[in-house]
Amino acid sequence: MRYILLFTVLIATTGFSQILEPGPYRWSINRTDGEAIVFTTYVLQDGNKMYLINGNDSLLVDQIYRDGDSVHIELPFYESAFKVKADGNHNLSGSWIKSSAGVPILRMPVTVEYGNGTRFPVAKKARFNVTGEWATTFSDENKESKAGGEFFQQGNRVTGTFRTPYGDYRFLEGVVSGRDIVLSGFDGSMTLLFKGKVSRKKIVGKMYSRDAEPRNWYSDKSTIDLPDNLTKIKPDAGKVDFTFPDTDGNKVSISDDRYKNKVVVIQIMGSWCPNCVDEMQFIMENYDRYKAMGVEFIALAYERTEDFKESQKALRPFLKKFNVPYPILIPPVSVADEEKAEKTIPQIDAIVAFPTTIFVNKSGYIAKIHTGFDGPATGSHFIKYKEDFEQTLKNLTEQ
Repeated sequence: MRYILLFTVLIATTGFSQILEPGPYRWSINRTDGEAIVFTTYVLQDGNKMYLINGNDSLLVDQIYRDGDSVHIELPFYESAFKVKADGNHNLSGSWIKSSAGVPILRMPVTVEYGNGTRFPVAKKARFNVTGEWATTFSDENKESKAGGEFFQQGNRVTGTFRTPYGDYRFLEGVVSGRDIVLSGFDGSMTLLFKGKVSRKKIVGKMYSRDAEPRNWYSDKSTIDLPDNLTKIKPDAGKVDFTFPDTDGNKVSISDDRYKNKVVVIQIMGSWCPNCVDEMQFIMENYDRYKAMGVEFIALAYERTEDFKESQKALRPFLKKFNVPYPILIPPVSVADEEKAEKTIPQIDAIVAFPTTIFVNKSGYIAKIHTGFDGPATGSHFIKYKEDFEQTLKNLTEQ
């Protein structure tokens, strides 16, 4: 027993308990066409935690453990993980594994360079500054979609995002080198790379997502109006009325006493949805003030499966992260169900974006619907979103 205790102390004092070498790492998720989605992490001194870095955002990853001769890194959300092995120089190689409802759906190779915290090298001074708004079109042979680019550039470094009617692409980071622009973002779900050529008022290039076929990227230096009301209230819609189990299996109804004669905010969300994470962060930061106004919240989580226990399991990291003080309900439909609105909130015509926010007045009728979310990566649009959100609550509580 004495030797076991001595060995345990030796491990703790010599650093053998460290799983990863502390310091910066440069990750590449490698596509079959030779392109790579690049991002950086920083492993903390204990070697068992790291920050995943995208622009001004840092996500703590604290589920890192040995799995045989490999290292398993479980990301906090989105059923996303890495399984890698280290070489003698602390570089890593292995796979990124994305799952859905517990089943792996995508596996891509990764290579990781230890000691390198530079996302993209810079070869030349930037010829143009892309700070500002860019009206953007993404297209392929099947469809075309509109977005609003929001960039901020200092020297060669660029941060920003793209806004769409369904949400934003979260935190992107990259550089402008000469006329070349490259941006990337990885949060465990969104796996994005943008490469293009910049002129004074245009950007032309390619957008890459996971290992899908690339899409054409075209931006011009102008603003764009994007709709935020894709979901409509049905004509002659009655009061909102639903009852579903919460994450503990208890039945909760919007007709319960807690919600009577109150303004209620209904969150349409899913644990798999990156913009829903940003929306929940925003609400939790302001929840006490909204609660003091007399506002109640209730969330409906549309998960990848109709199986309650699987959905419950998928929501656990979300609950752990935010310690949500109001009910998150699990409707008995999956996010893929085309009739999910009719089966759960028949007062609306469709659920087309996650998140979608439904504002219910004191009488129990829908007063307003906002589709999508302009998150913190969108800068001034996020500020406006917060102002509009609070004004809507103020108007409804004063009625």
